Amino acid sequence: MNRWIMTARSEAADLRNRFLQSKSIRITTLACWISIGLQIAVFPPATSPTWSLIVSWLLIVLDSILTLLIPLWPTHICAILLALHSVLSLLPAQLTWASLLEFPALAFLSYRCAFPCAFGIVMWLSIVQVLSNLLGSMPDGLLWGAVSFFPLGFIAFMSASLRQSRQSIMQKDQLMAQERAIERQRQLEHNRRLATAIHDSITKELSTILLITGAWEFEESVDADRIHKDMKSIHRETKRALNQMHRVIDLIDDNQGKATRGTTPSDTLIDLEKFLESETDSASAIGFEGTVHLSGKPQNPIDDLHLMLVEGFLKEIFANILRHAEPGRDSYSMDISIVQNSIHITQTNRTGSGITASSEFNRLRHGRGLQSHRQAIITAGGTVQYRLHGGQWHLQARIPCNDAANQTNLAMPDSEKPLPPVGDISNMDS
Repeated sequence: MNRWIMTARSEAADLRNRFLQSKSIRITTLACWISIGLQIAVFPPATSPTWSLIVSWLLIVLDSILTLLIPLWPTHICAILLALHSVLSLLPAQLTWASLLEFPALAFLSYRCAFPCAFGIVMWLSIVQVLSNLLGSMPDGLLWGAVSFFPLGFIAFMSASLRQSRQSIMQKDQLMAQERAIERQRQLEHNRRLATAIHDSITKELSTILLITGAWEFEESVDADRIHKDMKSIHRETKRALNQMHRVIDLIDDNQGKATRGTTPSDTLIDLEKFLESETDSASAIGFEGTVHLSGKPQNPIDDLHLMLVEGFLKEIFANILRHAEPGRDSYSMDISIVQNSIHITQTNRTGSGITASSEFNRLRHGRGLQSHRQAIITAGGTVQYRLHGGQWHLQARIPCNDAANQTNLAMPDSEKPLPPVGDISNMDS
């Protein structure tokens, strides 16, 4: 009994929710109740014969019960009401029932169903009206039956038009919601790129300054020439960090970030050469020795956003060299080749010597720089693989030069095949 009561309460709650939440169901149900009331008030059942009175009231009660069930099965109940109306219209007996229910039932079905279905229902009800008039020997029954097509068709047309208008509004709302979501995603992506650019603009320079000043901790005495050289290096790195921050500010002002620094591929190649020369000079000033080889030329100028992506990734590589290698002992090698509209980078260095435990670096919080760059490059349509094995660091990457390069499915060269995940790289992010 308790289960039956709980089930009944659940169905009653579902019925109430359907009635309250759906405007079309609520309007149809109320219209049917009003139709039944009008039917009884305007055309009450005849008192004789008795059987006609009883049958008429039974039919009115049946219509009332079906109306109460509309919130549960609206489409089915409306179809049943129209079918009942069609059958009763063709009966030879003079009975009273809620014949006005055909209008709200037709309106609901036209609103819910496709236009051809609504047109078919109107045609069927018109034919039933014609047959009813003919069977009742009504004067001009054929004409009046045919005229009924127009009010029925008007109701069906208005309901179907209302449905199409509502669907159009919903589609516009969905489209606007999608556009807002895309815009939010673009803004989040732009913010992520800005965060990466801010990280790139100062991390390597500050790492260099920290390495220079930290080395003094282990020196008993530092001569004037050494101080002059280090101060010059610190001045250079500080100036570069400030210039990088200004570039980030320019990128913030230009939300699109598509401006190019040069007008030709040669200009952007010169910018990249100057950048590599500056990075290698900074590393050499600290005592790191290595080779950097740049070859090839892009087909089109590299836009500022992608050039910052490339330079930021290279700065991250140099920062990791400073962090995880030891000057004078661990060398590095870097090969950069520009193939069509993509930049391919292969870099290796020894990390077996490493930085001593008392280094300033080991007292700093390690970030997620390399992984952040890897995600940014993958998002831009490139690839990055790296591994650490036996004290040897290997890195391979391909970075598009512009958005057009993302549309070209370039074959991956042998040097870019995925590296096996050997060794621990969790501490290789600066």
